Amino acid sequence: MAMEASIATDETTAALQYSTSLLQGPIQIRSGIALRVMQWLITSLSALLAIGVGSIFQLTGGPVESAGSKALAGMPGIPPMDHNVKILLARRFQELETPSETKNNMPSVTLPYYRQRQSLPADLPTIRDIEDASEVLPCIRDSRFGRVVVVRQLFVVKYGLHRPASTYREGRTFYLVTKFLPGKDLQHIWTELEEEDKLSIAGGLHAICNQMRALPTPGYFGNVSRGPYLHRFFRTVDPDPLINGPFESSAEVGSALARHSQQNWDTNNTRSFTSEWFARHLQTAFGSYKSVFTHADLHPQNILVREDVTGAGEEQQRRYVVSAVVDWESAGWYPDYWEYAGSFVDFDWIDDWPEKYELVVETRPLEAALLKFVRQDLDF
Repeated sequence: MAMEASIATDETTAALQYSTSLLQGPIQIRSGIALRVMQWLITSLSALLAIGVGSIFQLTGGPVESAGSKALAGMPGIPPMDHNVKILLARRFQELETPSETKNNMPSVTLPYYRQRQSLPADLPTIRDIEDASEVLPCIRDSRFGRVVVVRQLFVVKYGLHRPASTYREGRTFYLVTKFLPGKDLQHIWTELEEEDKLSIAGGLHAICNQMRALPTPGYFGNVSRGPYLHRFFRTVDPDPLINGPFESSAEVGSALARHSQQNWDTNNTRSFTSEWFARHLQTAFGSYKSVFTHADLHPQNILVREDVTGAGEEQQRRYVVSAVVDWESAGWYPDYWEYAGSFVDFDWIDDWPEKYELVVETRPLEAALLKFVRQDLDF
């Protein structure tokens, strides 16, 4: 079983491939572990990594480097290196183990996953290559603790003192090597695009969303391994399964939103009539929807596009197309209205993106309006 990571209008997105592999892959390491690793990786990568969920696992080898060999030394459960450097998604998985009572029905993924040398664009960068890289990408973390760099315009490397997961390590420094996919941030060029380009991009995103929504539903509402949602509407300071999930029905999703609102107001010792209204009605209002795979953060800043050139001479045409969708931190199995409604609540309404977004996923105005009301309360 292999996972490819290209995300384009004519291919399955990396997230879909990863999710599919979770549903179909052999059982070796429980996906509760794999997902926790995946969540950290996704959160840590900048948008320019342009790799989606699945390509995190497209980590590969080249000629054995002494640093790579040292990187895996002392890691429990790691097999000896051979003549292909195997960049392993490995650490002390015991620390991330899923509670035993939740394991039995969970999908799983085989780790480590790596690609053969011949499928790489070049040999993996050495630690010296990484440390000497001069092209630095934006990163939300303090540069004293890590950097994101481009190496030879072929690889993006995230490294530093980041836990709990790593591809390999040298001392206390963890390294993540991924494929570099060039593209432009849609947020920064949207208003400059021609109408034809906007329609082309909307069409590409529509195809990607259709592929996601066509995945067989596992019958629950939560992240890809039957864990809690990572979307901000379901995050709490202290774990609360009634708010975080996973859930067995869309009605429980509505109840979770109401409960989260009430919890926020209770923290301030304030009665909220809005929360009381939510408690009376959200379970019913959001109560009859199927579970579909959802990106849950499909905004222009998380979409990379490139110019696609076809034809030659006078027949040559240039058109912007989707090259990658990034930032899959919140992705999972949501009610089928969420891809539209969840984006709607954060629209800026300063250009025609909301209009074109109606071409991307099915428009759900009633659910969007109600979720906007919920968002105004939760983000207050």
